[in-house]
Amino acid sequence: MSTSAENKAIGYRLQQIRDRKGLSQQAFARSLHVSLRTYQNYERGDRAVSKDLMCALMEQHDVAPLWLLTGK
Repeated sequence: MSTSAENKAIGYRLQQIRDRKGLSQQAFARSLHVSLRTYQNYERGDRAVSKDLMCALMEQHDVAPLWLLTGK
């Protein structure tokens, strides 16, 4: 179970990925096959990332799950 602080840290890393790619929240959400509101909740840290989101991040954006979860 993720804590609020962990979710916020993951949300910050999601924002870093999105910013590096030059994508809006809407475009990034679409690439991950989630609604804008759902993505915004991930980025704010209001929602823990799901297995499906992790898979989409790996497949669509080559994000290492360990880095997303821990920053390492």
